[in-house]
Amino acid sequence: MQPIRFLSCLLCCICSVGTAFAQNLKYNIQIEPREAKEMRISVDLECYHSDRDTVYIGILPQINQLTQLHRQYRNWNVKGGLIVKKDSTRLTIKVTDKKSPLLKIHYDIFSPFTDGTLTPSNSPGPLLQPDYLHIRGYTLLLSPLHYKSFDVEVNWEKLPKGWKIQNSFGFDSKQQRFQSNNRDNWQRTNWIAGNFRQYSANVYGKPVCFALRGKWYFEDTTLFNVILKTVQTQREQWDDRDIDFYSVTLMPYQTPEKASDSDKKSQYIGNGLYQSFVAYADESTLLAAFVDLFNHEMMHEWIGGRINEGKATATIDMRWFVEGFTEYFALRNRWKAGFVTTSEFFEELNTEYFAGHYSSPYAEVPNLEAGKQRWTSHEMDRVPYRRGCIAAFYLDMAIRQKSKEKRTLFNMLNDLMDYTYGTKRNLTDSYDFFVETLSEYYMEDPTNWLEKYIDEGQKIPANAFVLPNYIQLKNNSGTPQFMLNPAVKNAEAMFFKD
Repeated sequence: MQPIRFLSCLLCCICSVGTAFAQNLKYNIQIEPREAKEMRISVDLECYHSDRDTVYIGILPQINQLTQLHRQYRNWNVKGGLIVKKDSTRLTIKVTDKKSPLLKIHYDIFSPFTDGTLTPSNSPGPLLQPDYLHIRGYTLLLSPLHYKSFDVEVNWEKLPKGWKIQNSFGFDSKQQRFQSNNRDNWQRTNWIAGNFRQYSANVYGKPVCFALRGKWYFEDTTLFNVILKTVQTQREQWDDRDIDFYSVTLMPYQTPEKASDSDKKSQYIGNGLYQSFVAYADESTLLAAFVDLFNHEMMHEWIGGRINEGKATATIDMRWFVEGFTEYFALRNRWKAGFVTTSEFFEELNTEYFAGHYSSPYAEVPNLEAGKQRWTSHEMDRVPYRRGCIAAFYLDMAIRQKSKEKRTLFNMLNDLMDYTYGTKRNLTDSYDFFVETLSEYYMEDPTNWLEKYIDEGQKIPANAFVLPNYIQLKNNSGTPQFMLNPAVKNAEAMFFKD
């Protein structure tokens, strides 16, 4: 890790040394182990009103395709204040007792699904079952909007007998303590509890924990070894071995009888958040698919995590970047880790991404439209993944060729990370910075290229690719296909370098 970035991380990142201005938040959590349709997470929150007359508690209105999440919060109660308004994004509280510096807020969280079946569609929401739960931090840990720096304590006061705990901060403990100067970081977390099988080991002296449920085609330890290898190689790639803890969870889901097209074709999905990812899969999923999934989701620790893409607007949607670049570098990581051979790397690049995208009926759907229509079909959802991976490969090759091998796309990603990590900046709000940084590496103004091949969604023609001499183009009926150039000595070693 570069010295400047290390200093930024030390001062600003989550779990860093707290400042004198950290504001305390305390959460006491209980689980009501009733029938699935009545199960709830009961949360008691203590926070400071800071002499304000009105306090606002933020609520996330939507996670992926799940909307109106505010309806899952019930039984509100406030000591020291009066609820004067509730809507889909926040709770408005009028402070009535200025003598006490604290507000004590109670809320219960219910699952939007009561049939007991985990499916691809409902996986983002609060999952509450008689034998386990999974919930994301921004759904579990509501917080006052006037807080800027956080000293957080989470206590699990009442759990069903035999339940195990795991989250983005640790495992097997009924209390978590952490500090942060960035609300999005500590709320962008995974929290599970239940009758999971649990395994732990160290990578570079830091614990990695794996919790899973279900019956799979292979041993638990086989999957855990894939995870440990993935963690090791990605930390090597990013030169970042100081992540205190990493959590991985795997749960089986079922395809519903009346499934959407996306659900029918989603054999496995995942969500990579802060120091963790959770994966959901059909129990028939093969090991190669898990290798792909694990590498993709952990890559989000950096691309989409530390490199914060921000939230889509009416004119900018960076999903092509965060998902597509993650696909490209996760594929490279699988290759470097030995999960796939060189020939298998190019076979997947050529087949899944180039052939898959160029033959898709949605290949030239504009970027913003692809984002809006992502849930209509599996093929539509794949557009930003494929388009972004192709863009990453194009830019990586062009940067290598133009810089005479002095720079790669990975160098640019590190510059983007230096800009966003440990700050409140993101690439959507700072899109001009993204374009300027790309211009420095691409060695020309990329505005027209981005408009044509990303915003408008046109397919990049084969003759537009700028390639180093160790990569060879095979134009297969208009669909670009690539391979190492056998005439160039050490071609593999040159392409291997990031």
